[in-house]
Amino acid sequence: MTNQYRYLALYNFAEDLKNVISIDFLYRFISYGESNPTIVSIQTQEGKYGKWRRGSFSRLGLLEAKYGPLAKQKKIVFDKPVSGNFLNSSIHISYDIEENNYLIVREMHKWGLKDIIYHIESLSDVLTPSYGFSIQQSGPAAFIHAGGVSDSEDDPATFRRINDLGRSLRQTKEHLVKLHDLYPLNVLNDAHLKCDIEGIALGDWINEGNRGDLIRIKQNVYTWTVPDDIRLGVRDTLFRAGALIASV
Repeated sequence: MTNQYRYLALYNFAEDLKNVISIDFLYRFISYGESNPTIVSIQTQEGKYGKWRRGSFSRLGLLEAKYGPLAKQKKIVFDKPVSGNFLNSSIHISYDIEENNYLIVREMHKWGLKDIIYHIESLSDVLTPSYGFSIQQSGPAAFIHAGGVSDSEDDPATFRRINDLGRSLRQTKEHLVKLHDLYPLNVLNDAHLKCDIEGIALGDWINEGNRGDLIRIKQNVYTWTVPDDIRLGVRDTLFRAGALIASV
């Protein structure tokens, strides 16, 4: 049976992760009881593309002592793999320090939308994401789609949408002013809320109709949750208005 996950991806923090990452910071946001990670992987600055170094989560301080300050690495990833399979992990947390992005993947039955919003609020005490989203996903796709990397089992439409996300993340940066797609939970900034939807700013359009719940987390950070029963209709309107990056 394929595992069901829910992941949260946050992109392009206003703050530079190089100035934020520390052992205290990492421990602060990795406290999930029985789901605590067991393995930490560090992509160092060694060589042209960096080298991956792996060790026990409980020995994070020793890894820093051996390979240098965590904030100066390319990426830090925490996992609790099942039977050694890192694409079947009960928890996965990734800080892409070079790209200023964040991903957390958890088993769906352990993480609801209220939990995710609380997690965003907690992170927002320190960080200011420019965009993000959360969605349910099954299998390995949960670990790679957020990076704009498609899976061999993706259907043609999903393949194209994920590649649209990858192009924005690595080239055009459209996600800073447009939504990639409409997800159950969307993390938006002021520029997103100014998108023109049928002659109305998106923020006003959401609040004027039955279009989900828009919550202000802090300055320039909002969550927009959209129930399943209205999401297709709302997405169609956004798509026709040109507010989405997804091309299908």
